[in-house]
Amino acid sequence: MSLARFFTPILTALLVATTFALPELNVVAGSLPNAELKTAKAKDLTLVCPGELFRSGGSSGTQIGVFDPVGSAGTRVYFADPVGVSLEVANGSYTAQDPSGRAVQGSTLLSVLQTQVITGSSMAGLAAASCQQPATNVWLLGGSTALGREALLVLRNPGNVDSTVSLKLYSEAGELASAALSGIAVPAGKTTVFNLSAVAPKTKTFVVQVLAKGGAIGAWIQQKAVRGLIAGGVDYVMPSQPAQLRQVITGLFIRGSKDAAELAANATDYQDLAPVLRVFVPGDQAATFTAQVVGATANTFGTVLRQQVAGGTVAEFELAGLLDGDYAIILESDQPIQVAAKVSRTFKAKNPNTDFAWLPSLPALTAKQIIPVPQNGISKLSLYSTSSQTLQTIELPKGANFALPETDQPMFASLVLDIDGSLAVIPVMDYKNSGGTVAVSLR
Repeated sequence: MSLARFFTPILTALLVATTFALPELNVVAGSLPNAELKTAKAKDLTLVCPGELFRSGGSSGTQIGVFDPVGSAGTRVYFADPVGVSLEVANGSYTAQDPSGRAVQGSTLLSVLQTQVITGSSMAGLAAASCQQPATNVWLLGGSTALGREALLVLRNPGNVDSTVSLKLYSEAGELASAALSGIAVPAGKTTVFNLSAVAPKTKTFVVQVLAKGGAIGAWIQQKAVRGLIAGGVDYVMPSQPAQLRQVITGLFIRGSKDAAELAANATDYQDLAPVLRVFVPGDQAATFTAQVVGATANTFGTVLRQQVAGGTVAEFELAGLLDGDYAIILESDQPIQVAAKVSRTFKAKNPNTDFAWLPSLPALTAKQIIPVPQNGISKLSLYSTSSQTLQTIELPKGANFALPETDQPMFASLVLDIDGSLAVIPVMDYKNSGGTVAVSLR
């Protein structure tokens, strides 16, 4: 017998025995081990305020690119002060430091608003704003650089990382092009002021998109009016809600409508005292919208406006025929839109002092809200309910921390301030950062 014939059965038996002796493997190529659930702590809630108003031109008023803070701004701060959470104040910002991440964020944890009354020959009125959560994309609907009007973009960086800002501006003719719209430096912990007339001179109606790289920033437009030789009001334009099919604005309180009509009829520089609605269409398609202006009582008849705005443009519409009263604006559109409104106040007919306020569109609120109320003047809450489709006005106690209860139906709210006849409207916001649980798999 040959050796090959002898060893072949043995080798075959060994191979079979070896194959069945290998351990069984349960891992399939490409599969992942079981994921572990990890809790991601929400970033600490920070709110940043615009700070004092700025006077352009320095002390002489003639220095180009020089902006000096003027006067003093006051803040009203609500902080819940829960166990383990502390409040840090730095660079005009307020941070609820929460190492454990257990505090529920929102206005029930931290809410801040700012007010400043100023009197002078070149700037007078009440400027107020809700202090906002720093962001990298902000839309500002409001402002004008027409004759006698000044619009300063205030950019505040409360963080430790420098920010570089670029702008997109849209007018009634579409997007504006300018080399000066990019590369605006906002160093960490600093404020940069940019005069919008440098890129949009003599422009009555526009929208500004603020895009930040690096550190997140707070952004406002400081708008003032001078009518001849008389200061005609000052206010902040605050961020509006993202584009959507339905928008709501509250706080349209009209006073002195007869005086305003008389002034407008006799003086060209007072013809912008009527309330207006500004509408921007960010998409390419034209938007057809209906704006229903509703009053708080049976005696305040509103109006209905139906118009079309071309894609990529902004338009402004006068809300004519409204008598003195409290109103809200509810808008429905066939394309996503962004909106804001402006209301003026005439408080001395013989010496025509005027003020105005820009009203941004509002977020829908369902959770409990805490609203810090200023210590002086008259403060009223303008509250629109979607369930009852009614507008309610509530006067709030001075210096109170007013609690707006939780509801299962969305509500929209603004705080309307009247200090010595001057006017401002602050949106009720509920800023928060997102945390939560994520699944993590390790290969």
